[in-house]
Amino acid sequence: MCCNENGLPDDYDDDCYEFDIIDEQVYEFELYEIDVDDYWARAWSINDEGFCRSDCDVYNEREYRVFPTRYRLADFRFTKSLRRILNKNRDLKIAVREFRSTEGKDDLLTAHRRVRFQSEHERQTLRNSYKYLRYSNIELMEVSVFDAEKLIACSIFMVGERSVVSSIGFWDVSHAARGLGILTVLVEIKYAIDRGKEFYYLGDFIRQDPNYQYKTRFPALELFDWDNQAWVDWEKDKQRIAEMFDHRFRCRDDLDRDPEFTISLFETATSCHKDVLASALVGSRARGTAREDSDFDLVIVTENPDSFFNDDNWASRFHRFRESKIEITEHGRTLRSFYKNGDVYEFIIVPPSWADTNPVADATRRLVRDGMKILHDPDGRLEKLQKTVAVKQKDGKGR
Repeated sequence: MCCNENGLPDDYDDDCYEFDIIDEQVYEFELYEIDVDDYWARAWSINDEGFCRSDCDVYNEREYRVFPTRYRLADFRFTKSLRRILNKNRDLKIAVREFRSTEGKDDLLTAHRRVRFQSEHERQTLRNSYKYLRYSNIELMEVSVFDAEKLIACSIFMVGERSVVSSIGFWDVSHAARGLGILTVLVEIKYAIDRGKEFYYLGDFIRQDPNYQYKTRFPALELFDWDNQAWVDWEKDKQRIAEMFDHRFRCRDDLDRDPEFTISLFETATSCHKDVLASALVGSRARGTAREDSDFDLVIVTENPDSFFNDDNWASRFHRFRESKIEITEHGRTLRSFYKNGDVYEFIIVPPSWADTNPVADATRRLVRDGMKILHDPDGRLEKLQKTVAVKQKDGKGR
């Protein structure tokens, strides 16, 4: 296959992003009841809401497949180039300890991001970034590197029973020649080896992004194979690694045009969202009478409607988002969202009282009677509503 300078096939269409949909979430309040090492072994990572995994990410405004990385610590060796990094920094003071949030770390992280990514980044508070871990059995540790008394590098990592996971690393870019990013990784790896851990995880690898290439410097590397849900040895199975890199994803626009796929996205997104009490598809899509250009109408029952209206975070998680408009209907505020493939989704955001059955409001009854397919209903409120409307309609009382 011939590829251009960005690692894409020569016939790649900029308007046709390609990837396999793997986009899952376990929210923070569920962390206490899961085996974190098992999740890490299945390519899940942790963001500021809980565990998540996705096989794609954006680089240079394009979506690429990402491959989670891990290292078998029983086979790890400190190569000559890695030992050189350690020797170069013997004059520094290194502390490995339980994570502690300080303004100095927040300042260093902010400055690092502004220089590294050449854009304005808001000041980030590390305390807030890791507050969700109170729901888990994960131990949060840090590596702090000092030149005399000045903090010049820091990394934060998580410790499970069998694994260590690197979370973030940042440093004073004026000391770039020291290789401080590599140094903190090596210190984390040594910590994991000294405590008998089996694996060390270092985040995702994107072949097309030069910022990720340093991860191939460390021995005993494995990449996660999304197709087979297995880890592949970087050195011993180069053929499979090449096949993973050359994998032709399904075209995203093909998936966009699949109504069943869109409905499955609704079901997954609403069942995982912490503010969604229940959800249902309504209208022609629920009745099975929709035309190809029919809107998708989705009822979302929530006690926190502002979380859907305040920004585009909700609407932009579906396909390639264009814009949203807030409209007023008989059900209250709705969010009408438009996508680049031509789809239009109407999110009907309603309070729990919308589903009351004693009595059923006229607007609610008309919408349910017109067709409703329940997607998420853990408390059975929509099922009860649907049955009530059906009974009254049968008895002639719902007219």
